[in-house]
Amino acid sequence: MMKKTTKALLFFSAFLVGSAFCEPVPVQVLGEQVDGSLLQPEEEPWMLTPGEVTNCDLNRASQGSCTMDVAPLPAIFVSLETGYYDQVPVVVRQTRYEHRRRSLASRGAHNVAGPVATTTETVVYRSVYRRAARKVDITPIIMKNAERFNLDPWMLRGIIETESAFRPYAQSYAGAGGLMQLMPGTASYLGCRDRFDPEQNIAAGARYVRQMLNRFDNNYDLAIAAYNAGPGNVERYGGIPPFAETQNYVRKVKRAWAWRP
Repeated sequence: MMKKTTKALLFFSAFLVGSAFCEPVPVQVLGEQVDGSLLQPEEEPWMLTPGEVTNCDLNRASQGSCTMDVAPLPAIFVSLETGYYDQVPVVVRQTRYEHRRRSLASRGAHNVAGPVATTTETVVYRSVYRRAARKVDITPIIMKNAERFNLDPWMLRGIIETESAFRPYAQSYAGAGGLMQLMPGTASYLGCRDRFDPEQNIAAGARYVRQMLNRFDNNYDLAIAAYNAGPGNVERYGGIPPFAETQNYVRKVKRAWAWRP
């Protein structure tokens, strides 16, 4: 009787432990922002006007190459500050004194040593660190990454315009930075070491957009909302989250995307 009771208790304990391990564990998504102004209550229902989606079917699936059947982007120049070392010529003067003995016997004096100065000039080059602003066209970067990740380049352009207004050194209050406003954790996860380098920033941002599209079955509305509020919030609310910032963000991106010819 004692053995049967012990076996029953062991079986019941194993069942409880197994049930505890089978419960889903919430996973935190890198770069997801769930506090601050995103938690503002919804004041007006989110909707788009017909003029905001003119000539742009935003619900289409991403099949084939999106960069082959769209008009090319115009040149987009951004101002970058770059550091470089400049070789500056410097004249180095050296003065040497030589002691020469001169005879003063004619004047009734002993021989004394008189210093004679000799000056030489040498030109050497020294490295001086300078910073200068230059204009860089980011259109080829956008087109390259749009083709790589099978995205519409005009959508990437709209995200960049909405996120940073084409300012490569823009920073938000939450800590996001660069053209596509990447959070430090998200940038590290996507392999971006320098968020303020346009090449790395756009490549990481385009990769993240593609991940969101794959996660939400090529639904552009949800992918754009997830880029701003995080995929966890989109899944939590079953659609575009009721955050004023996120709703305005989706609307601005779609409006900028609608400029596509």
